[in-house]
Amino acid sequence: MILANIWLLNGKIFLDSTQDIGPSPRYSHSMCYDSDKEKVLLFGGRALGIVADPIFFIC
Repeated sequence: MILANIWLLNGKIFLDSTQDIGPSPRYSHSMCYDSDKEKVLLFGGRALGIVADPIFFIC
């Protein structure tokens, strides 16, 4: 099962940050934090066996 849930760590606890509009459920992706833009970036991955959207901004 592949889910589209988004969880962010605030330094102490994880918070559910799942949004109505967001990336498709995926696996084999990478994420990083852009401190200049204060955004989380999601890169690539696979969704149902196909290559997913290349870059997605979260929060």
